[in-house]
Amino acid sequence: MRIAVAHLYHESNTFCREKTCFQDFELLQGEAMLSALPGVEILQAAGAQVVPTIYAQKWSSGMVEETAFMEFENRILNRLAAEDGALDGIYLSLHGAMTVENVGSGEFHLLTRIRELLGEAIPIAVSMDMHANLPEGIEKLANVITGYHTAPHTDAEETQRKAVRALLRILESGEEVHPEMVTLPMLLAGERALSRDEPLRSIYARCGELEKDPRFLAATLFVGMAWSDTPHSRCSVLVTPSSMDSALMARKEALDMASALFAHRDECPYAHPTFEMEEAVRRALDSRNAPLYLSDSGDNPTAGGEGDTTCVLQEMMRLDPDRRVLFAPLMDDVHFRRISELAEGTECSLEIGTGRNRDCAPAADRFKLLRKGEVLSWHGSTLSKAADFCLLRWHHLDVILVNRSMAMTGMECFESAGVSITDYAVVVLKMGYMYAEIAGPCRENIMALTPGNTPLKMTAGQYQHLTRPIWPLDREVSWHA
Repeated sequence: MRIAVAHLYHESNTFCREKTCFQDFELLQGEAMLSALPGVEILQAAGAQVVPTIYAQKWSSGMVEETAFMEFENRILNRLAAEDGALDGIYLSLHGAMTVENVGSGEFHLLTRIRELLGEAIPIAVSMDMHANLPEGIEKLANVITGYHTAPHTDAEETQRKAVRALLRILESGEEVHPEMVTLPMLLAGERALSRDEPLRSIYARCGELEKDPRFLAATLFVGMAWSDTPHSRCSVLVTPSSMDSALMARKEALDMASALFAHRDECPYAHPTFEMEEAVRRALDSRNAPLYLSDSGDNPTAGGEGDTTCVLQEMMRLDPDRRVLFAPLMDDVHFRRISELAEGTECSLEIGTGRNRDCAPAADRFKLLRKGEVLSWHGSTLSKAADFCLLRWHHLDVILVNRSMAMTGMECFESAGVSITDYAVVVLKMGYMYAEIAGPCRENIMALTPGNTPLKMTAGQYQHLTRPIWPLDREVSWHA
């Protein structure tokens, strides 16, 4: 039994200025990629010969350049073609919200090309992020599609293993099955789609129940990627039967879960108490629950924000708090080089902020350079440099200035920058919902409604390509199971 595996993973935020190029991706090929995919050991334990292709990944950023995508796709296709009909199955680890210039959905395009190359008979299993935007018809190209059940994501590796187990079940049974897919006219920001909160909590619980039922291979609610302006950006539910005898039941379950979400769409809560920017800053400074995390939610690099808006920083400086505040981080690739050439301990007049638009207007005053170095971050099993940093101080406010878009997603980021969260009353984060890896010290979360590439207050004017009407941009939206 020969199983080919591939990982092509990118969440595209189409509101970003810059496109994502080939060099932006982490790339592993051949045998080197196998240890990066958790499902491989299951295949090997089942006696399969695993055929590696590529492992290509980039966290959220702008639309992928066509030339980059085609290079990755062709490397996968060429390796599959070299097998000359010897393959028994394929496992693909994808995100589900990759948007490619002049192409559209990268996942749909890749699956289409694989089917054109290898035909309809070979079973294909796919794992995806729960923030996938799925075009109609993708369910006919794969035999099973499964996705995360948790946000924040704590089941990514298990989701990959589930897809591989489902592929092995299909190979054993010989059944030619496909997911039953139901789409909803809904855009749901990730910060309103946490798996701990209702109505999603019950829906994902039902998905888990179905996946324990031998009649089904997979069940997932895909909440979509709201900051991707495409015709297929929306929520969807996919349930994969284990045999054609269960296809109607899978369809019914998908419709029931979709109906439950649509009926309660206005009840999806924000991840944390959420306020307009000025009110959020005031509440954070007035709170005595130190340390408190204040989310600059509209400029969230984990969802494609650039990390360079200065609105919250400007408001903090206007109020000049008498409590210690950490801004972690601010991306400024415009002024960073000059600042990084200063000696530690230097105090002088500086501008920080890219100034690329009014939301990124530079803050100008006297700052002291406390420290400089590299911010480190875990990516899978690899601890690597996320950005160069300078730690600046203005009165009671410290700013981690970085030369590359990033978010402080783990304690290692703060430790490598030489700061401790517990030394501050308020920590301003370029983030939406809080990552579990840094939640420990936090005594209170407040989320600010701020501008940027990931605005929680979505407006119709931001989108040109969505299929309309769609909630919440259009209030009069009808949908019936």
